[in-house]
Amino acid sequence: MKSTFAAAASHVVLGKLASPRLGLTSRRARLFTLLDAQAAQPATWVWGPPGAGKSTLVATYTEHAATGTTLWLQLDAHDADVATFAHFLSLALAAAKSRGQRPMTPPNADDLRDVSSYVVRLLSGLASALGTAGFSLVLDNMQELPPESALHLGLAAALSRLPPQARLIFISRDPPGLAYARALATQQLAVIEAPALRFNLAESQALAELHGARDAAAALHHSSAGWAAAMILMLAARGAAGADPRGGVRGGLCSESDVHGLTSDDAPGRARVFDFFAAEVLANMQADDRDALCCIAFLPSATPTMAAALSGHAQAGALLAKLAERSLFTDRRAGSEPVYTFHALFGAFLRARAAATRSLAGLQTLQCAAAKVLADNGQIDVAIVQLLQAAAWDEAVDLLLRHVGSFVAQGRTQAVRTWIAALPSDKLAPLLYWQGFCRMGAEPEAALEDFRAAAKQPGTGADALQIAAAAADTIVSMGACFESLEDWLPTLSAQAPAYLGKRHLGQRHLAQRSVVANTALDGVSNAASDVASDVASAVASDVAFDLRVLPGLLAAYVHRRTGDPLTAQLADMAEALLDQPQALSQRILLGSFAVYLLWTGQLVRLDRTMAQIDRLCSAAHDSAVLTRLRWYGTSVMIRSLRGQVDAALTDAQTALALVGEQPALQARAHLLVVLAALAARDAPQARRHLAEAISRVAPSDPINVTTYEFQCGLLTML
Repeated sequence: MKSTFAAAASHVVLGKLASPRLGLTSRRARLFTLLDAQAAQPATWVWGPPGAGKSTLVATYTEHAATGTTLWLQLDAHDADVATFAHFLSLALAAAKSRGQRPMTPPNADDLRDVSSYVVRLLSGLASALGTAGFSLVLDNMQELPPESALHLGLAAALSRLPPQARLIFISRDPPGLAYARALATQQLAVIEAPALRFNLAESQALAELHGARDAAAALHHSSAGWAAAMILMLAARGAAGADPRGGVRGGLCSESDVHGLTSDDAPGRARVFDFFAAEVLANMQADDRDALCCIAFLPSATPTMAAALSGHAQAGALLAKLAERSLFTDRRAGSEPVYTFHALFGAFLRARAAATRSLAGLQTLQCAAAKVLADNGQIDVAIVQLLQAAAWDEAVDLLLRHVGSFVAQGRTQAVRTWIAALPSDKLAPLLYWQGFCRMGAEPEAALEDFRAAAKQPGTGADALQIAAAAADTIVSMGACFESLEDWLPTLSAQAPAYLGKRHLGQRHLAQRSVVANTALDGVSNAASDVASDVASAVASDVAFDLRVLPGLLAAYVHRRTGDPLTAQLADMAEALLDQPQALSQRILLGSFAVYLLWTGQLVRLDRTMAQIDRLCSAAHDSAVLTRLRWYGTSVMIRSLRGQVDAALTDAQTALALVGEQPALQARAHLLVVLAALAARDAPQARRHLAEAISRVAPSDPINVTTYEFQCGLLTML
């Protein structure tokens, strides 16, 4: 069964997962030697100002080195969300290992509480998937991640755990931040600094010769102070306007003080110089070419088809190809069609020019048109951001509602919350269910309020079953008062039969279509291939829906309607889903199923389920500590109720050792020991661990507070 996460890998992510296919570039042997010397360290950080040639250097080096697989991930601000980072890393892995590769599991709510540990597991899984042949992971545009992003801590921590054949290369406008201090001190991270990136005279001569301007090399080098961006633009302007004896542009160069001696932190000065030369280059273009480039700059990356659709310029693809061939701040990347990406400086310059030459309404129209082109080509997340920036609220809500389920299945709940938070309050009603769903793990009380509000509003983007099931999931996970499930049970009882009936018919239909797909010979029938793809997509969609609805629905019936015939049907459906990777992220699905089997005396099925829970508990590299603690909690509870007190005490003590120095988790683990001790009728041990627990329980933690109060009562009875 193909997961939603894997299905997403079939989409081409324009420009994000491919290194630049470079035009006129020279190999910089001096820096190649330095990178070779640093290869023994787990990572290298290449930093310098915009236009210093960082990405070009790394792209030419990885092509030259040719050691194993190279994965390239072009970061943007949205990758600060670890689920988004993990999603695109999984797509990069799928592209590199297209056959038989199990997708990387998206983060669950527990992972998002400990991002650092999750990133360590993520990169360890990547290394394991790529094997022993060696690989490099290039993370370009690291400056897009804010310094406070937990992703930095995770990347830094992972360096000490990478196998010898793995290497990370970071590309940034900024030097490594505080998160990497330990990695620098222990020589796990090498650095190539901005001054080293400046072209020396020999490298400037080689670059000038590539552009047919050998005679101008010395003047270019002197005027640019070795800054690659300035040399490229001066060469382009010189070629467009004609050379003068000094290698400059007719009409005069910027003064020497404008360019020469610019330091790496003189961003305003560099911006002025870049804008000057970029304007010189555009001044010699046809007006329709200039306008086309200004439009295309609103696409982070574009195929010729996309560029033509947005700009209305039939020859937009040829224009981009020409810029890429001249290495004029335009990268060409691989794809079914060529994919072109503007250098950040050039894109910002073009967008600023568009804003200066259009009215506010005209600019908004252009942004909305760009969003449509992006959405039509599968770039939904970028399109949503474009619409939000254009204040096109209704269009943004509509697009988000059509795709939010996929983002949630990818674990990108924080990204969804960020997008929803950008909307005006009067546009939130259709998204209340999704806002609540995305904060169930971190803010359960607030999530429950969202669900209550969604249930009162028509047209909330989710049906009554989804809202009620999510509310039940939240109530059971909080563990405070199961009686409040009664508020939602009328809706669940009214909707559950139709849900089960629809799923049964849907599974029969998919099974019939799957037979057609599986009996088709490879390459014989395109129609059969389409059927197979449709089946996989439909199955993935159904699984994602079930994993949102079934946990709360089953939990409500188990705890309030145990003997209802529908409960047995829901339990059977839950059992069929437990092997899904996403099922591991469901906090209560497996626990509710185990409790149902215990209460109904189905001990053979329960023993199988407990064996699965034991495997999850011991899977140190597959899940967060909090997730494993949840499995231990289920194990201790079931075994205590079954009278298996020695096994329960062993599991509880193992859980206590697992949590380390985390007070909130220590409190929960001590309470597990109390439960096992109570089952063993060991009052002194229960009393000791209850005292340890109360010293760590936060008053704002409803689960631990409720558990503590309940166990105090049990201890009094004992």
